[in-house]
Amino acid sequence: MLFHTCLHRLPHVLALACLATPAASYQEEKAEELPKPAALQRAFDRLKPDAQADIVEHYRLEMSLRRGFQLGFVRYIVNTQTADVDPGTWPSWEPAPFYDPELHAPAQPIPRKRINFDDPRSVKERARLLGDDADRELWPGWIYDWGTGVVRCLRDGKEVERGFHNALAGFPPELDLAEALLERWLDDGAEREAQAAFAHNYTDRSGHAFAGITLYDAWASGTDFETPDMDVLGLIHDLEDEWKRWKAPISPYKQKKLYEHVSEDLFLPAYHHRSLRTAMARIYLVGDADMRDGYHPNLDRFHALWEFHEASPDKLREDLPSARKWKTYLSKWVRKVDRDEELLQSGRNRRWALERDRQQAYATLVWVMRENDAIE
Repeated sequence: MLFHTCLHRLPHVLALACLATPAASYQEEKAEELPKPAALQRAFDRLKPDAQADIVEHYRLEMSLRRGFQLGFVRYIVNTQTADVDPGTWPSWEPAPFYDPELHAPAQPIPRKRINFDDPRSVKERARLLGDDADRELWPGWIYDWGTGVVRCLRDGKEVERGFHNALAGFPPELDLAEALLERWLDDGAEREAQAAFAHNYTDRSGHAFAGITLYDAWASGTDFETPDMDVLGLIHDLEDEWKRWKAPISPYKQKKLYEHVSEDLFLPAYHHRSLRTAMARIYLVGDADMRDGYHPNLDRFHALWEFHEASPDKLREDLPSARKWKTYLSKWVRKVDRDEELLQSGRNRRWALERDRQQAYATLVWVMRENDAIE
């Protein structure tokens, strides 16, 4: 059956105050005088692997000598959240499991076939179901696992490629780690069981399990997607321990009501809990952050929300609503910030400051590549 998610979405918000003056060892250039990212990418692609690794390492070292608004946030999150532990010891990211057809749909045990991440079929499905989030500017090497409450490392051998891509986008080293850590910080674990259930791999009715797409992604997509009985029953079995009421194949007249129950009663609370905290984590570190779940038009409101809480993750964590109060909380904040021009302007100033630092990070990469004779 094809199911369409119609998720109720609202505007959103974030922030801090004092702006540090960057101390860079390169000569700052006007943005219009810098080479375009495409030119830098071509120059990087011409280098041998060792030279590419040197560029990424030199950029990391150069950025470690700088100070700035965005770098201050990154270092604060990383330093406070890893003070007693080496992130290198944290677990690796593993492919999402899929529900066992023999267990959850023994009368209709369609075998599952994994479709690799780079397979055109997976790429196409990610673009369709994840939308713009399938092509984020940030390539994260660290990912927060909402189902376990653990930050995991994407150990895929692409550290150099990822490091250059993120530098090219104007992101400092460890911003991806800081984002994952902040998601963990803001998550109170209230929807952990549902997050674990919806973390299973999305599959279509033919049994194709597309890498990089979870059931959460499919149900959050707001578009049509295939819903095999086995996956829906897996969710029911995990979250409600109900094994007798529905059996695969589910009769058509029962499907709609069952799927609406899964959407409204099981998924939506998990979605409201997670989507807001993900948005707040992304916008804490990046001015014009890539926002999923319909939050992007409200960047300044979210930046203002961080300003209102003095950029304190602890204060925001205490204030963020339960899933049940999600709509009321956001409606109240929108009314408040839209009536307070000074508060809204503080959000705009925060966004502009972060974007200024992003431009300076890109200028640092240009300087590093010139120092290494990678570009003229």
